[in-house]
Amino acid sequence: MTASAAIPVMLALTVGISALADTITTTDNVSYNGSVKNMANGELTLQAGFKDSVNPLTFKQTQLDSIEFNDETFNAGSPPKSLGARPGKNTPSPTAARPDDVVVFRGGERKPCKLLSIDTKTVHCAGVDWDRDTITRVLIHR
Repeated sequence: MTASAAIPVMLALTVGISALADTITTTDNVSYNGSVKNMANGELTLQAGFKDSVNPLTFKQTQLDSIEFNDETFNAGSPPKSLGARPGKNTPSPTAARPDDVVVFRGGERKPCKLLSIDTKTVHCAGVDWDRDTITRVLIHR
């Protein structure tokens, strides 16, 4: 590949990486594609693209099964009319001790994490922060 031919390829890779696409899966096994904009105070906001619109979707952390950092941003069909209409499966009682979540790194290594928040660049766990680019998935324990 010539140097001039490599420039568009490198530009496409850079744009793809900076877009930060994600897939969240709920406790009801429904997946939504988009870009995690923020996760704090027990809520996650996903900017999700649909056929005719881009919508922010908000989920309670107790509704989440996993968060995958990938290249999926588009959802087929229309945005959901409402979220959280049904209780999730195995939702813990407020008094139950919650086990640690699990961070899965590129290459497969897994580490326990008490997930506190996620922003566009960092996954914040109790006692440690990790760069999102090093993580493929966060498994939410409920």
